[in-house]
Amino acid sequence: MESYQASIGESATFDAFVSAVRAMGRFTWDERHTAAQINDYIRGGFFGKLDLWRFAQFRTPRSRGNAGDYADPDGDGLVNLVEWATGGNPFMNDAASQFAVKLSADGGYEVRVRRNDDVESTVPFQIQWSTTLADWRTITPGSASTGPDAEGISIHIIEHGGMPDEMILNIPHTLAPVRFFARVKVGGI
Repeated sequence: MESYQASIGESATFDAFVSAVRAMGRFTWDERHTAAQINDYIRGGFFGKLDLWRFAQFRTPRSRGNAGDYADPDGDGLVNLVEWATGGNPFMNDAASQFAVKLSADGGYEVRVRRNDDVESTVPFQIQWSTTLADWRTITPGSASTGPDAEGISIHIIEHGGMPDEMILNIPHTLAPVRFFARVKVGGI
């Protein structure tokens, strides 16, 4: 019950659940506390998509030690949260296959990054770019390709079924004539 309470944004204790239910009346019942809602949660296995990935990789759903969200057991510079979000392997130095920046044919920049399908509806996923390392512009890709916009920025998404999608962000030369830096932001990191 503690896990369910946390999943709906309430105090994660059994006592908090009991108190909330006792405070409800016949006409003020919170739908989140119905048997159907709680049973659906239980049938879902208590775990979110990240927890299931963590269990498949580390045999634990808990974010601790080498299985922690911010741990980097393979030392490739990508923490587990980013490995999950980009379809990486937390035990293999594979950072270059998940994120790359290169010059495009028109002299602009092309940022290629992979995104796990589960991320689209689970955690914030952003591509950020800058010409100074001080001021970062943020692109939040949706589930479909977009652009080019008024500045010429476009994002092309190539779906790969059950495999991570490939996203290609195009930044025209006019927006980054000399220097260009890019990074991926997943969740709060």
